[in-house]
Amino acid sequence: MRALFFLALLVLAVPVAAQPITLTPEIPVVGQEMTLQFQAPVDTVFVTYRPNSAVARRDTIRVGEAQSMRWTPKRAGVVRIGLPDGTTQNVSVRFTETPLAGVFVLLIAGLILFGGASWAMMKLFSDGATTFDPEDLPDT
Repeated sequence: MRALFFLALLVLAVPVAAQPITLTPEIPVVGQEMTLQFQAPVDTVFVTYRPNSAVARRDTIRVGEAQSMRWTPKRAGVVRIGLPDGTTQNVSVRFTETPLAGVFVLLIAGLILFGGASWAMMKLFSDGATTFDPEDLPDT
């Protein structure tokens, strides 16, 4: 118990490292301008949309030795903001509204999941024969 107390005290005593990049507003939205502030003046900012994926796209923005800049996200999703000294920060950019394609995919997946589950429950509790008939199952 004493060790747990000292561990908690140690965790609380460690100072929190400052973020190398500060966002205003904290939650970016696609198409809305925001401010990026840096700890030290930078010349170039690298913005990578959907990093570590097959469709990653990188933009290079020249700032001109400034400590802050205005930026408008072009795409929603994960965005990596990088500085020339190698520091990076991942940011989640939100959509301006709920995408209808996402809602449609969610509904279809739910219908498939719960439709299959209800079919299996009906098969399980039916009063039919208990023998296995391969003709009742779809080809896999």
